[in-house]
Amino acid sequence: MARKKTSIEEDVTKEKKEPLAKRLQTLDTLFEEMSAESGIVAGRPTVSKAVKNRMTFHYYPTPLPQFNEITGGGIPVGHMGMFVGTEDSGKTSTALSIIAHNQKLDPDFVALWIESEDSIDIQKAKDLFGLDLDRFYCISTTDPKTKKQAFGAEAIGNAIIKAVQTTKINFVVINSLKMLVPMAETKKLLEEDTMAVQARFNAKLTKKIIPLFAQRGTSMIIIQHYTTNMNAGMYGN
Repeated sequence: MARKKTSIEEDVTKEKKEPLAKRLQTLDTLFEEMSAESGIVAGRPTVSKAVKNRMTFHYYPTPLPQFNEITGGGIPVGHMGMFVGTEDSGKTSTALSIIAHNQKLDPDFVALWIESEDSIDIQKAKDLFGLDLDRFYCISTTDPKTKKQAFGAEAIGNAIIKAVQTTKINFVVINSLKMLVPMAETKKLLEEDTMAVQARFNAKLTKKIIPLFAQRGTSMIIIQHYTTNMNAGMYGN
Protein backbone atom coordinates (compact mmCIF):
# COMPACT_ATOMS: atom_id res chain seq x y z
CA MET A 1 0.00 0.00 0.00
CA ALA A 2 1.48 3.36 -1.07
CA ARG A 3 2.30 5.82 1.66
CA LYS A 4 0.34 9.03 1.62
CA LYS A 5 2.48 12.12 1.02
CA THR A 6 2.77 14.66 3.79
CA SER A 7 1.97 18.35 3.24
CA ILE A 8 5.69 19.21 3.25
CA GLU A 9 6.44 16.64 0.57
CA GLU A 10 3.53 17.95 -1.49
CA ASP A 11 4.90 21.51 -1.23
CA VAL A 12 8.33 20.33 -2.39
CA THR A 13 6.75 18.53 -5.32
CA LYS A 14 4.91 21.67 -6.33
CA GLU A 15 8.13 23.71 -6.14
CA LYS A 16 9.91 21.24 -8.42
CA LYS A 17 7.14 21.61 -11.00
CA GLU A 18 7.38 25.41 -10.99
CA PRO A 19 9.38 26.61 -14.03
CA LEU A 20 12.86 27.95 -13.29
CA ALA A 21 12.17 31.22 -15.11
CA LYS A 22 9.21 31.91 -12.84
CA ARG A 23 11.21 31.13 -9.71
CA LEU A 24 13.98 33.47 -10.77
CA GLN A 25 11.49 36.21 -11.59
CA THR A 26 9.90 35.81 -8.15
CA LEU A 27 13.30 36.14 -6.46
CA ASP A 28 14.23 39.12 -8.65
CA THR A 29 11.08 40.92 -7.58
CA LEU A 30 11.61 40.00 -3.93
CA PHE A 31 15.21 41.26 -3.79
CA GLU A 32 14.39 44.37 -5.82
CA GLU A 33 11.69 45.33 -3.31
CA MET A 34 14.01 44.44 -0.43
CA SER A 35 16.75 46.69 -1.81
CA ALA A 36 14.32 49.56 -2.37
CA GLU A 37 12.91 49.31 1.16
CA SER A 38 16.06 48.78 3.20
CA GLY A 39 18.86 50.00 0.92
CA ILE A 40 20.77 46.71 1.11
CA VAL A 41 22.53 45.38 -1.96
CA ALA A 42 20.76 42.18 -2.99
CA GLY A 43 19.94 40.28 -6.17
CA ARG A 44 21.63 38.68 -9.15
CA PRO A 45 24.70 40.32 -10.74
CA THR A 46 23.09 39.79 -14.15
CA VAL A 47 20.08 41.85 -13.08
CA SER A 48 21.29 44.25 -10.38
CA LYS A 49 24.05 46.73 -11.31
CA ALA A 50 24.62 47.39 -7.61
CA VAL A 51 25.30 43.70 -6.94
CA LYS A 52 27.58 43.43 -9.97
CA ASN A 53 29.58 46.48 -8.90
CA ARG A 54 29.86 45.23 -5.31
CA MET A 55 31.10 41.81 -6.47
CA THR A 56 33.53 43.14 -9.08
CA PHE A 57 36.99 44.06 -7.87
CA HIS A 58 38.70 47.21 -9.07
CA TYR A 59 42.35 47.85 -8.31
CA TYR A 60 44.90 50.55 -7.69
CA PRO A 61 47.90 49.28 -9.66
CA THR A 62 51.34 49.14 -8.10
CA PRO A 63 54.71 49.81 -9.77
CA LEU A 64 55.50 46.12 -9.21
CA PRO A 65 54.31 44.02 -12.19
CA GLN A 66 54.69 40.71 -10.33
CA PHE A 67 52.64 42.01 -7.41
CA ASN A 68 49.89 43.11 -9.80
CA GLU A 69 49.90 39.73 -11.49
CA ILE A 70 49.71 37.77 -8.23
CA THR A 71 46.90 39.89 -6.76
CA GLY A 72 44.91 40.21 -9.97
CA GLY A 73 45.58 43.91 -10.44
CA GLY A 74 47.19 45.50 -7.39
CA ILE A 75 45.49 46.92 -4.28
CA PRO A 76 41.71 46.28 -4.27
CA VAL A 77 39.65 49.47 -4.22
CA GLY A 78 37.37 49.75 -1.19
CA HIS A 79 39.09 46.96 0.72
CA MET A 80 41.57 46.61 3.55
CA GLY A 81 44.87 44.73 3.35
CA MET A 82 48.03 44.27 5.37
CA PHE A 83 51.75 44.41 4.62
CA VAL A 84 53.55 42.12 7.07
CA GLY A 85 57.32 41.74 7.26
CA THR A 86 60.41 41.94 9.41
CA GLU A 87 62.02 45.26 10.29
CA ASP A 88 63.57 47.15 7.36
CA SER A 89 62.07 44.73 4.83
CA GLY A 90 60.61 47.47 2.63
CA LYS A 91 57.01 47.65 3.86
CA THR A 92 56.96 51.44 4.21
CA SER A 93 58.80 52.02 0.93
CA THR A 94 56.39 49.75 -0.93
CA ALA A 95 53.36 51.61 0.41
CA LEU A 96 54.88 55.00 -0.48
CA SER A 97 55.78 53.82 -3.98
CA ILE A 98 52.19 52.64 -4.56
CA ILE A 99 50.82 56.03 -3.53
CA ALA A 100 53.29 57.91 -5.75
CA HIS A 101 52.57 55.59 -8.68
CA ASN A 102 48.82 56.20 -8.50
CA GLN A 103 49.30 59.95 -8.03
CA LYS A 104 51.10 59.94 -11.38
CA LEU A 105 48.30 57.94 -13.02
CA ASP A 106 45.44 59.93 -11.48
CA PRO A 107 45.68 63.71 -10.85
CA ASP A 108 42.83 63.41 -8.31
CA PHE A 109 44.43 60.64 -6.23
CA VAL A 110 44.65 61.64 -2.54
CA ALA A 111 46.29 59.62 0.27
CA LEU A 112 46.18 59.73 4.06
CA TRP A 113 49.14 58.39 6.03
CA ILE A 114 49.01 57.55 9.75
CA GLU A 115 52.56 57.66 11.13
CA SER A 116 53.24 56.20 14.56
CA GLU A 117 56.88 55.15 14.23
CA ASP A 118 58.64 58.26 12.89
CA SER A 119 60.12 56.01 10.20
CA ILE A 120 59.29 58.12 7.15
CA ASP A 121 61.47 60.89 5.70
CA ILE A 122 59.08 62.93 3.62
CA GLN A 123 61.74 64.66 1.51
CA LYS A 124 63.40 61.35 0.65
CA ALA A 125 60.00 59.91 -0.25
CA LYS A 126 59.42 62.82 -2.60
CA ASP A 127 62.84 62.53 -4.22
CA LEU A 128 62.93 58.75 -4.41
CA PHE A 129 59.35 57.91 -5.43
CA GLY A 130 58.08 61.20 -6.85
CA LEU A 131 55.49 61.58 -4.09
CA ASP A 132 53.21 64.60 -4.58
CA LEU A 133 53.10 66.15 -1.11
CA ASP A 134 50.14 68.37 -2.04
CA ARG A 135 47.98 65.23 -2.26
CA PHE A 136 49.52 63.46 0.71
CA TYR A 137 48.04 64.05 4.17
CA CYS A 138 49.71 62.77 7.31
CA ILE A 139 48.62 62.29 10.93
CA SER A 140 51.44 61.74 13.41
CA THR A 141 50.60 60.01 16.67
CA THR A 142 53.80 60.98 18.51
CA ASP A 143 54.93 64.14 20.25
CA PRO A 144 57.90 65.57 18.28
CA LYS A 145 59.71 66.55 21.50
CA THR A 146 59.20 63.52 23.73
CA LYS A 147 58.81 60.95 20.91
CA LYS A 148 56.02 59.43 22.98
CA GLN A 149 52.49 58.73 21.83
CA ALA A 150 50.56 61.99 22.02
CA PHE A 151 47.19 60.74 20.82
CA GLY A 152 45.35 57.57 21.65
CA ALA A 153 44.29 55.07 19.03
CA GLU A 154 40.69 56.16 19.58
CA ALA A 155 41.42 59.72 18.40
CA ILE A 156 43.31 58.45 15.37
CA GLY A 157 40.52 56.03 14.46
CA ASN A 158 37.92 58.79 14.72
CA ALA A 159 40.10 61.09 12.59
CA ILE A 160 40.34 58.46 9.83
CA ILE A 161 36.60 57.84 9.86
CA LYS A 162 35.74 61.55 9.81
CA ALA A 163 38.18 62.28 6.97
CA VAL A 164 36.81 59.48 4.78
CA GLN A 165 33.23 60.49 5.55
CA THR A 166 33.95 64.14 4.71
CA THR A 167 35.45 63.78 1.25
CA LYS A 168 37.01 61.35 -1.18
CA ILE A 169 40.25 59.79 0.06
CA ASN A 170 41.60 57.09 -2.23
CA PHE A 171 44.22 55.46 -0.04
CA VAL A 172 44.89 55.18 3.70
CA VAL A 173 48.03 53.69 5.27
CA ILE A 174 48.55 52.94 8.96
CA ASN A 175 52.24 52.66 9.86
CA SER A 176 52.11 50.61 11.98
CA LEU A 177 49.22 48.86 13.69
CA LYS A 178 51.09 47.75 16.82
CA MET A 179 51.88 51.37 17.74
CA LEU A 180 48.22 52.41 17.77
CA VAL A 181 47.63 51.93 21.48
CA PRO A 182 44.49 53.15 23.32
CA MET A 183 45.41 56.25 25.31
CA ALA A 184 44.44 54.77 28.68
CA GLU A 185 47.02 52.00 28.20
CA THR A 186 49.89 54.40 27.49
CA LYS A 187 49.52 55.95 30.95
CA LYS A 188 49.59 52.67 32.87
CA LEU A 189 52.52 50.90 34.40
CA LEU A 190 53.44 47.54 32.89
CA GLU A 191 51.87 45.62 35.74
CA GLU A 192 48.61 47.54 35.20
CA ASP A 193 48.21 46.71 31.52
CA THR A 194 44.88 45.22 30.51
CA MET A 195 45.00 41.99 28.53
CA ALA A 196 44.01 42.25 24.84
CA VAL A 197 42.81 45.86 25.06
CA GLN A 198 44.54 46.75 21.78
CA ALA A 199 43.08 43.69 20.05
CA ARG A 200 39.60 44.75 21.12
CA PHE A 201 40.22 48.26 19.78
CA ASN A 202 41.44 46.86 16.45
CA ALA A 203 38.27 44.78 16.19
CA LYS A 204 36.08 47.83 16.85
CA LEU A 205 38.00 49.94 14.35
CA THR A 206 37.83 47.42 11.52
CA LYS A 207 34.12 46.80 12.20
CA LYS A 208 33.46 50.48 11.50
CA ILE A 209 35.88 51.20 8.67
CA ILE A 210 35.36 48.11 6.49
CA PRO A 211 31.77 48.97 5.44
CA LEU A 212 32.60 52.69 5.26
CA PHE A 213 35.61 52.13 3.00
CA ALA A 214 33.62 49.77 0.78
CA GLN A 215 30.96 52.45 0.38
CA ARG A 216 33.42 55.27 -0.28
CA GLY A 217 35.82 53.27 -2.48
CA THR A 218 38.75 53.87 -0.13
CA SER A 219 41.58 51.36 0.12
CA MET A 220 43.58 50.79 3.29
CA ILE A 221 46.92 49.16 3.90
CA ILE A 222 47.97 48.37 7.46
CA ILE A 223 51.69 47.89 8.02
CA GLN A 224 52.54 45.32 10.67
CA HIS A 225 55.77 43.79 11.94
CA TYR A 226 56.30 40.06 11.65
CA THR A 227 57.83 38.52 14.77
CA THR A 228 58.52 34.85 15.39
CA ASN A 229 60.65 35.18 18.54
CA MET A 230 58.81 36.35 21.65
CA ASN A 231 62.19 37.17 23.28
CA ALA A 232 63.36 39.34 20.40
CA GLY A 233 65.12 42.43 21.67
CA MET A 234 65.61 41.05 25.18
CA TYR A 235 68.86 40.17 26.88
CA GLY A 236 69.60 36.93 28.64
CA ASN A 237 68.10 33.48 28.35
